[in-house]
Amino acid sequence: MKAIFASGASQLVEKTVKISAEAMPVNLNVAVEERTAVLTWDIPEGFAPKSYKVFLGTEQKAENLTEKTYTFTDLQNGKYTAAVVAVYETGESEKATVEFTINSSVDVEDFDMATRTVVYPNPNDGMFYLKAADKGMVEVYTMNGQVVKRMMLPAEGVYSIDLQNRAKGMYIVRFITAESAAYFKVMVR
Repeated sequence: MKAIFASGASQLVEKTVKISAEAMPVNLNVAVEERTAVLTWDIPEGFAPKSYKVFLGTEQKAENLTEKTYTFTDLQNGKYTAAVVAVYETGESEKATVEFTINSSVDVEDFDMATRTVVYPNPNDGMFYLKAADKGMVEVYTMNGQVVKRMMLPAEGVYSIDLQNRAKGMYIVRFITAESAAYFKVMVR
């Protein structure tokens, strides 16, 4: 905001505008499966935030999100508080929070499937392979929890996964069968 003084000089004045409590995200929901939690939310009608920030406890997990969903992966057993902040041109809303619990037990079958499933090479240039121990589904997540690839695997076998058009960095590969799930960290250079 610019203020013009009688002398004709102008000066930039920073002004913080408090965002109304009605502008906070609403209807927070967490769907938990094994060690993964998918957080979703809505925004009240009439409000249009430019982005969102997501927190797990006090740790900020993501910013500049434009979708109203975020996936937390590799969570340990315990109670968690997730929070979402709506970011507007003039400021930020207060945190909207929701609590959830992870109570996942890794049994022998999960461990066996994880040891029979292989992702290689790692690190890689964006093209890598998953040797699946069974039919199932593969999901690839960014470290911000966004799904960048999802594919069904009709049978046991070796499948190529192409992330060559994606940003370099760490990704989480989740392989899900009817009985269990396995997670792998993959580095794309």
